Amino acid sequence: MFLLFANKAIAICTILLAFGSIVVASSILLKKTDNALMRFISKWRAELGLFIAGGSVLGSLYYSEIVGYEPCTLCWWARIFIYSSSLIMLVAILKKKADAFVYVFPLSLIGILFAINHLVITWFPGKGFSCDAVELCTKLYVNEFGFVSIPLMVFVVYVALIVLAFSHKKELSA
Repeated sequence: MFLLFANKAIAICTILLAFGSIVVASSILLKKTDNALMRFISKWRAELGLFIAGGSVLGSLYYSEIVGYEPCTLCWWARIFIYSSSLIMLVAILKKKADAFVYVFPLSLIGILFAINHLVITWFPGKGFSCDAVELCTKLYVNEFGFVSIPLMVFVVYVALIVLAFSHKKELSA
């Protein structure tokens, strides 16, 4: 029963995060960075990044360690980069450093490549660079609303971190 609730809640959070990332990316691209949303992001960027990446870490641990879903090789690679990003942001917050996204950005770029490949494998079986355990890579443990899967959740998390990194870069160059 709790798993059904958790899947729905995580799927809704994923959709909201995707929508929020689109709104922030649009603000950056349209150079509308002097608004309440962008001021909020500027003030809380590292905390937002930690909340997003940390939530992803907790979600991945919940699915693998509590529910018992076995992660495939691509999931493990995606975890390496998201776990590292979480730690970098935590240390940056504790040390009051503003440069966390200098390090998180390249990790997110590498991680999103694994997420994209995982999405291609699940959406188009037989395509993409497959991992060792093909049956694990293509297995949809979660498929809420007919499209929100674990690979999509990972992709959205990386997109959000990349958008936060770009908002930081734009702020530095302004």
